[in-house]
Amino acid sequence: MKKAVLTLATLAAVAAVATTPVSAAEIEVTPAADGNNTVTLLGDGAVVDDFTAVEKVTYYVTYDQAELDDAEAWIGGGIGTNSESTGWAMTEWGKASGEKAIAIEDTLDGNKGTITYDMAAFGGFADTDTYAQVWLQTWGGTVTVDKAVVTVADDAAAPAEEEPAEETPVEEEPAAEPELPKTGTAPVALYVGFGSLMLLGGVVIANKKRA
Repeated sequence: MKKAVLTLATLAAVAAVATTPVSAAEIEVTPAADGNNTVTLLGDGAVVDDFTAVEKVTYYVTYDQAELDDAEAWIGGGIGTNSESTGWAMTEWGKASGEKAIAIEDTLDGNKGTITYDMAAFGGFADTDTYAQVWLQTWGGTVTVDKAVVTVADDAAAPAEEEPAEETPVEEEPAAEPELPKTGTAPVALYVGFGSLMLLGGVVIANKKRA
């Protein structure tokens, strides 16, 4: 039976593919001062080359800490997309303590936080769109948009080209010792051996007769 053997090179290649991190590029932009804080991904003023590679848009905001801490104060608004395929699509955002789909992440220093629209979670665009935008509106509370960061899948995140498959060495069973033929001519060495034995036997017999 033949046994397949994985070489160290093959194991190393498999491990490298499994542990290669997926990276992303972040593009800092200034949203339009149009009341919607629009970030254009496709069309006039687009901030990226490939809008289909956009993973998320994060708005960095400044809020009123007192409002955020006040359980009775309402802070919130809408965030979403605008394109031919999505129309004017909207998801609500608000305090982390609220029940909105997207919450203000107040993990930055001071009264700074982020509001993020994730394409995978809330829906992205179609390849056939001729314009594509992400927007954010504030309906309650004192919230100022400072900037936006567009996260795009980096070139390094593209699937690696497949390496040509290595030939897998195979362990073979050791060859069986050849059997002596049961019929036919025997090896010369065999005859030589028998001849020597016969000669030796003849000497012994001769000695016995002389005695």
